Amino acid sequence: MDPRELFYLVSRRWMALVLSGLVFAGLAWGWTYSSFEEGRHHAEIFVTMGAKLQSDAGVGAYASSQNENVIDQFTQTVQGWLATPGFLAKVEESLGQSVGMSVRKQEKQNLIVGMDLSPEVDPVQAAAVLLDVLEGEINAYNDVTNTSFVVALSSQTIFVATPGYERNVLMGMIFGLLIAFLFVLGREFFRREVSFGFQVSSALGDEPIMRLSRFSSGEDLNGLRAFLPEDVTFLEVGKTSLSRYKSRFEEMGSKWLRYPKDLNERVEGSVLIVAQLGVSEEDRLKELRILLGGEADYLLIV
Repeated sequence: MDPRELFYLVSRRWMALVLSGLVFAGLAWGWTYSSFEEGRHHAEIFVTMGAKLQSDAGVGAYASSQNENVIDQFTQTVQGWLATPGFLAKVEESLGQSVGMSVRKQEKQNLIVGMDLSPEVDPVQAAAVLLDVLEGEINAYNDVTNTSFVVALSSQTIFVATPGYERNVLMGMIFGLLIAFLFVLGREFFRREVSFGFQVSSALGDEPIMRLSRFSSGEDLNGLRAFLPEDVTFLEVGKTSLSRYKSRFEEMGSKWLRYPKDLNERVEGSVLIVAQLGVSEEDRLKELRILLGGEADYLLIV
């Protein structure tokens, strides 16, 4: 499929797409406004995992051993701890307040823990409590597995949380555009309407003489009529936007019919099939191809 077909679809349904994008952007703004609590803090805690070395082992010897990735693997274990509801419950129990928490692995043995805190919670205290709970979990793990993992390094950054209107509104608009795009495609699919030019060509077995995105009753109309033979019959499939020029074409000597409404006898002379994306039905186009005994003389896609 020609990628430009997607742009044709957008140009046909731009109003629905824009309206949906604006509606979802407004909903995202409203949700952000209603859910944001003024004075919230956010703490980011940078944690580096390590292990105590035996007194008779040097760092170089440890790094070159077959266990050189042990700390990295244990860091993934700690990441799993931090993401569990049980760990969060312990932190909240120690603080006496509910908190939001996220964790991601930066690289090797480094983790970044984010804490979303209400105004009642001291962010410095919250970070300290989290580290205390984490060290308790590590010590319990060391006792069971006879290992010596530790928090080698930690640092924290505290800042006041912002509503994030720009991000949420942008994401809402993108989501709205996507929903509208899928809705338009689904609607035309279930109504058996052609959405793309290749569907028309496939149904009729012919390539269009031209594609019209805009049409005026002036030079465009006269130029199209002059290009066609005198005995041409305009046969539109469904009520297309070109039908508003029906009287003008009839004044120029052309016959204008609509399928299947007006086609009750065999058409004589040349035939120009007019199909409009999002209007003409694919099954009707296939029927018309059979009735005409093959390809049409001319095909115009609006």
